[in-house]
Amino acid sequence: MTDERIHLPIDTLPLVSLCDDLWTEEGFVHPDRVMDVNVLLYVRKGEFEIYEEGERYLVPEGSVLFLKQGLHHWGRKHCPRGTRWFFVHFHLPGEERAEQVASQAEDFAYVEGSEQTASNYIALPKLMELPTKGMIVSRFESLLGMYRSSDPQERAYMNAYLYRLLLDIHYEAEAARPVASHALRIRQIKHLLEALSQTPFSAQVIEERMGLSYKHLSAVFKEATGMTMQAYHTQLRMEQAARLLRQGDISIREVSERLGFTEPFYFTTVFKKQMGCSPSEYRKGAVRI
Repeated sequence: MTDERIHLPIDTLPLVSLCDDLWTEEGFVHPDRVMDVNVLLYVRKGEFEIYEEGERYLVPEGSVLFLKQGLHHWGRKHCPRGTRWFFVHFHLPGEERAEQVASQAEDFAYVEGSEQTASNYIALPKLMELPTKGMIVSRFESLLGMYRSSDPQERAYMNAYLYRLLLDIHYEAEAARPVASHALRIRQIKHLLEALSQTPFSAQVIEERMGLSYKHLSAVFKEATGMTMQAYHTQLRMEQAARLLRQGDISIREVSERLGFTEPFYFTTVFKKQMGCSPSEYRKGAVRI
């Protein structure tokens, strides 16, 4: 039986070949074709009906569908008027190797091990509804902005940005399983706190992003790590501050602003409590080293 999932290598970036944001006023039938690239489709409004190798997929608003390179996909009926969607065409170097190891494991997740095993790949979901619609739309719009940019650095960053987006979709799919593993939940919380490390701590944002009560998440995290989420978030911010201070070419005020502090004095207080010395003292010590 053909595995119709896309297997994402853990050590290779996807390469974007085409990206766009489209809508239709009259309705649209998905093309009948076999692509030499993978396709990520996200429906912002309306819905799509798409067949791949005879399997029917109904893609409602707020959902993603991955279509795999080399497989036949097509549509049979018009999507509703006003349907709007993002799509990304992307290559995965080493896809042939992924196909060879696809039968070695039911699920693909990174674990320490030898090269060229199933553990070096992550299976993306075929179809799933994504939470936090506003955030995911913003992420796709950012990716599209990079694709359309004439700045070479933006285009280079685009592939890394897509990789992060694909990983986030994978994590959301894992969390949506009937029983999400304890270790996975902790990884998701840490991943989110890292993403929020340049903003003030907010229990409400964490609750909204994770889709679970803050009280529950806080207890799970504290039991697993021995730290509160706020303490872990502060540690991440101060580690970033220390890296910036070691650079020596930006002011303490600028470091404070980059990390989302409104008052440099408060930033200094937090940094000293976490690191045992003030930012200026830390910078002097780093220069001597």
